[in-house]
Amino acid sequence: MHEKPVRTLRRVRVTSPGRGVARPSPAERKGDGAVDIQLNEHEQGMLRQILGAYLSDLRMEIADTDSKDFRDELKKRETFLKDLLARLDGRASQA
Repeated sequence: MHEKPVRTLRRVRVTSPGRGVARPSPAERKGDGAVDIQLNEHEQGMLRQILGAYLSDLRMEIADTDSKDFRDELKKRETFLKDLLARLDGRASQA
């Protein structure tokens, strides 16, 4: 029997330069696994565009998928992407 590989999840915080985010102390961050990435306005726009294009393709894949299990996994990705795009736009999660 094959075991599934263990995935390590990493959280990424995206901030704009000059829009400071209170950063936790190293003691608070211990074990957090978060990564801070600073993007300028152009880079943020490109990231939104890339994620938006992927989201559009993902929606088509969901519609064309026959496997319920696979469709459910794709829907989880869709939800994640929508939330990520909302956070990039500065809106609170709608979950």
